[in-house]
Amino acid sequence: MIEHVIVLVAICIYAMSRFFYSEWFMQKRVNALGLRALKGPPQRWLIGNLHQVAQNVHLLYDWKLQLTNSYGPTYCLGVDIFSNGSIFTSCPRNVEHILKTNHTNYIKPRMMEEVLTEFLGNSIFNINSNIPSWTFQRKLIASLTSASTLKAWTDEVFTPHLTDLNAILTANIDQVIDLEPLVLTWTTNCVCDMAFGSTMDKATMASLHELMKEAGELMFHRFTHPWYKWFKWCMPSEYRFNQVMHQINDITYNTINKHREAMKTTKYSSKHVLSELLRRQKVARHDVDISDNFIRDMMMTMFLAGRESVGSCVLWVIYCIAKHPDAEATLLTELQCLDTISYDTIMSLPYLDAVIQETLRLFPPAPINMKMAVKDDTLPGGTFVLAGTMVEYSPYVMGRDRTRWENADMFVPERWLQMAQEPNSYEFPVFNAGARSCVGKYVALAQTKIIIATIFKKFTFDLVPQEDDGMPIYGLGLTLFPRGGVHVIPHLRD
Repeated sequence: MIEHVIVLVAICIYAMSRFFYSEWFMQKRVNALGLRALKGPPQRWLIGNLHQVAQNVHLLYDWKLQLTNSYGPTYCLGVDIFSNGSIFTSCPRNVEHILKTNHTNYIKPRMMEEVLTEFLGNSIFNINSNIPSWTFQRKLIASLTSASTLKAWTDEVFTPHLTDLNAILTANIDQVIDLEPLVLTWTTNCVCDMAFGSTMDKATMASLHELMKEAGELMFHRFTHPWYKWFKWCMPSEYRFNQVMHQINDITYNTINKHREAMKTTKYSSKHVLSELLRRQKVARHDVDISDNFIRDMMMTMFLAGRESVGSCVLWVIYCIAKHPDAEATLLTELQCLDTISYDTIMSLPYLDAVIQETLRLFPPAPINMKMAVKDDTLPGGTFVLAGTMVEYSPYVMGRDRTRWENADMFVPERWLQMAQEPNSYEFPVFNAGARSCVGKYVALAQTKIIIATIFKKFTFDLVPQEDDGMPIYGLGLTLFPRGGVHVIPHLRD
């Protein structure tokens, strides 16, 4: 009797395995047929282009630029055992279609949510725009970053926090110093002051800097090693990621609890996101549950946007100016006309604007973006997109497209002053576009302008060159940072 049961169970398992395998195989075949009309790099059975991704992982963005130059503005990466393939496009009409015209059909891929969920939770960066929480978060952040508050933030928050940075640079004149921790300390203080009404102690700040950097690298590792989902239990990188996230969560939840206690004895201010969230937490709401987990996720939104993205932009601007003395000389001429540096004065600096735009063209903080088609669709260029297919576009690749930018790899701020019309947000999607366009764009630009104007009016920097090891100058993570930091020797101007 027992033998019969065992045989019956074995037959059932075998039948189910055959069924699910056939379903899986047929789905892969359908996806492969959907991509067959597109050019792309040669594929291998089962692994598609995974071997090429592995070979080029440290040159990922430049590799995708090479593929664009080889196969055209729209090409595909093949179906493999982990994914249903992807379409890569750098055509602005296609980007507009994905982000605006038919944006409801293109959502965040489940793979992205899985990779980022421990870090971002239900942050605005990790959920789709049809979810009430997304609308709630966007409105709250918009109130913090509105045009009416921008001048106050610049003059009352961003500028005062530059005092410590100036002092450290002055104390290290003619010595080698890494600007990355200094800039990220400043951006973190700005975010904390704006969002929480307070700043972090130095020990917590230093810890957060290392933890955020490591978390970004480990999540990028997940993107390039999709089998992590099945082997989490035995992968050292996953064990370490859990440790890192535990420490980051300790910092965020401690901040929430400290602020909650402080609100019992200090006057509530609606201009700070954390205060407003804790106030609303006490009020029954039907659309969004404002739990401590929700508040923690919003804090991660603020850190990723206000700390990481702005920090990336500032560091690349410093790098580009220091590497191009002619551009620095032109910028200095513009800055020397200013008696004071404030929100009002930095808004009228066209060459500084051009320097920042040119830096963002070459080094966008978010170098790549991914969507997934919900239903079958056809892009404006005629490319068929099967439901379930990933569609990627890259501001990094689009910014270096030699068919649209003369001397695409060169740093030429003057090009922005000579344009009859600047590119629209679908041609230059550095701040995203459409319904998901960056709500903090003008705050980020104001922060970048105030720090660059302040430090370059007083200091000049000699870049300390990195050892040429054949690796790109950028590191790998959620945000595009210079690899190994930005080491410089600061000098006081005469």
